Amino acid sequence: KIENIIIEILNDFSDIDKKKSLKDRVEEKLATVACRMSIMFGDKLSLLEQQQLIRDLQNVSHEYCPHGRPATIDLTLDELEKNFKRIV
Repeated sequence: KIENIIIEILNDFSDIDKKKSLKDRVEEKLATVACRMSIMFGDKLSLLEQQQLIRDLQNVSHEYCPHGRPATIDLTLDELEKNFKRIV
């Protein structure tokens, strides 16, 4: 699949802002490709895939995806209990 990614990056350069540096344009395109290839809400994962995802998330240094969405959120115990109707 790496060939497809490289071809897509090269084909899409005409759509990227030419005022940005080549490095910024490549990083922007790679971020877009990464988002498209990521696990999406509703995707079914095996138990092993879920466990690997959690391990991978523990090693992530970025709090947000390249488009500004949070990669993780923090919940207090009270918030968690409230969401599961354990407290009012």
